[in-house]
Amino acid sequence: MATDIVAVKEQMSNLLIDCADILLENQIVEQTRDDREGGQLTTAGGFYCDGCEAVHSRSGDALFPLVYLYRVSGESRYAAAAEALLQFIEKTQEPDGAWRNEPQADWKGTTVFQLLSLCHAYEWLQRVGSKSDTEHMTSTVVLNKIEKMIVAAAEWVCQQFGAGGGTNVNYYITAALVLHLSGEITNNESYIKLAKRLMHWVIQTKISKDGWLYGEKTRKRPFSQMSSTVDIGYNLDMSIGAMAEYARRTGDEDVLQASLQALRTHLACMFPDGSIDNSFGSRNYKWTLYGSKTAHGSQMAFMLLADHDSTFVRAAQLNTAYLSKSKRESDRLFGYGPMHEQLFDKGCIHSVFNRADALAISLAYGSEECQLPANHKDMLLPSEQHFGIKMLQELGIWQLRSPYWMVSVNCSTVQNSPAGGSTGYVWHKQSGAVQACSMVEYCQYEEFNMPSPLPHMSLPVAPAVYVTGDDGVYSCLYEQQAAAYRDGDALVVKGKLKRLSDNVYYDCAASYEIRYWFEEEGEVLVKQYQIDLAFPANHIAVIEPVLITGKARTASEHEVEKGNRLNQMQTVIIPALNNRELEITAVSNSLRLALDSLEERAVSIFPSTITAPIKFESALPAAGSYKAEIRMKLRDIS
Repeated sequence: MATDIVAVKEQMSNLLIDCADILLENQIVEQTRDDREGGQLTTAGGFYCDGCEAVHSRSGDALFPLVYLYRVSGESRYAAAAEALLQFIEKTQEPDGAWRNEPQADWKGTTVFQLLSLCHAYEWLQRVGSKSDTEHMTSTVVLNKIEKMIVAAAEWVCQQFGAGGGTNVNYYITAALVLHLSGEITNNESYIKLAKRLMHWVIQTKISKDGWLYGEKTRKRPFSQMSSTVDIGYNLDMSIGAMAEYARRTGDEDVLQASLQALRTHLACMFPDGSIDNSFGSRNYKWTLYGSKTAHGSQMAFMLLADHDSTFVRAAQLNTAYLSKSKRESDRLFGYGPMHEQLFDKGCIHSVFNRADALAISLAYGSEECQLPANHKDMLLPSEQHFGIKMLQELGIWQLRSPYWMVSVNCSTVQNSPAGGSTGYVWHKQSGAVQACSMVEYCQYEEFNMPSPLPHMSLPVAPAVYVTGDDGVYSCLYEQQAAAYRDGDALVVKGKLKRLSDNVYYDCAASYEIRYWFEEEGEVLVKQYQIDLAFPANHIAVIEPVLITGKARTASEHEVEKGNRLNQMQTVIIPALNNRELEITAVSNSLRLALDSLEERAVSIFPSTITAPIKFESALPAAGSYKAEIRMKLRDIS
């Protein structure tokens, strides 16, 4: 099993070197004037982002990856880049010891991540027996400079996060880790005691009985339930990894067991190709399929705990492979989804230095071996097992799995997320993502971390039922109280159609039922919609946005007898990812395919997708029951 870890670390090392090459290619070598108060010269040493036309303040997160590569390879180019970046970090540190998230931002909480990089860099610069061909970076002057910055930042972290509070939980967990590291470096016992108190506050109050870490939220999203503040992206990419490192360094058994429980629980949301389902997360507005845009990376958690569970090694391998596949061809930057390069001419460098830090931490501090399972099948991810139907009860999420498909059905209560039993992430083993939706309506919840809206974003990319009445459009996407249950081999969701106005949900005299199941030995995914109208409406529609890579076409249209009556059967062929075609067949007693929907496009930024919003509709429907059965099947392009 040790060779498995060796292979995974080699995979990570290659990706880390590629990330470092990108950073070196984009490092600013000359000072340019900053627009902030006083016109300080602060950008030299940072990494220029061509996509954002700026130097991100969090460039400092890349210090440890550069130092690590320098110490294991001895290459002077890494030392030179790290020294220049260290000057950038020193100049951008503010008098209170903190760093801003971006030069124009008020938020300084990301100081914990720059402090983490500084602490790790300090440790590795002190190490002996490296391959370094120069000792300038390990001089007393440099080490004293870093220690001075660590002390200033640690004091700020104590004041900002030391007592706990109400911001996102990842800051408190990372604060506990960096305070412990700072205490070890500076021999300050008060930091170490505060770190322990803070970490134990988290594991005692922020982990559910099933192991979900909650507390990821934003002030712009009102939450009322615990499940609404769980974010798979940030929990996997940052928080559990920080918990794991703290546990390894301190030997704290309580934190270790909490970390293991949380990681095993969250592993349920990793799909068979290593992609991560965060369609329902409280910060799903930065969902990239490989994780979360500005978080570090799940490799930290998996590799730091690999000696306790061999499944974590496989998870690290799959997610690293998926992360590598997510690089854009034009500039090698990580895209936000499979169609990012078609939507954006330029990428953002932010994820490069974040992911580089996670990879470096995994390589530097990760396990060297893991336990061999009694049954090798135990190494499979939960998603690699064809479990049929499963509920993640505390989240209000259902998962369906066949040998070909994996589907997440969202009955959670996250504001502005696809709810009401809509599918958040639909995946096929041959093409990957088929449907993926985070926000119903695109909102820049984090101004500096999210691009401006693009054209074709007015229609959600979530599958949904819509009814238009005189007072507006009602949809299942706004149903926060949908009921779901298992009925044999099918998942059934029931609810009422609702509209949202001024943050108030209004329902109408229309209810719906959605059934999901598999046929043909799991090769066909079936969605069956039934809408019961108690009033005559203006319009009714079932819309199935699916990822599209070319021109859609109709394949057939004819009548079939179903349920002792004639129904219309219509088939559409959609060019899908990975040189596949998606065959969508709809059978309905009243809804007809809107041919113009084959030419329309609905776009998402997080994750980055281009979809054809396939629409089955009826104008001026009378009161009554309306049904449509949607069948999906992937095939090779003939």
